[in-house]
Amino acid sequence: MAEQQVVADLRENCATPASLLRDVAAAMADEMCAGLEKEGGSRVKMLLSYVDKLPTGREEGLFYGLDLGGTNFRVLKVQLGGNDKHVISRESRELAIPPHLMSGSSSV
Repeated sequence: MAEQQVVADLRENCATPASLLRDVAAAMADEMCAGLEKEGGSRVKMLLSYVDKLPTGREEGLFYGLDLGGTNFRVLKVQLGGNDKHVISRESRELAIPPHLMSGSSSV
């Protein structure tokens, strides 16, 4: 019984009030908007994305997602089946970028 009380006390003492979570979410949204408005406008680094349409859920076919980060290159391959079968198959791989490819000189 003592263990259950310890867990209950931890839950109560570590709980984050919903109002604080809303404040954090609003602050993050403000920072993201500022980062998209101008270069260096925020502490959150944002990259402009020229997405011209949002997904509808009816997409069919093979789609790839690529993420070139600071130390890893990630590739996601997804086969979408439209309304009936949203995701038919999914495969992902992550490759470490060799250190000698992470930097170079600007000379030709």
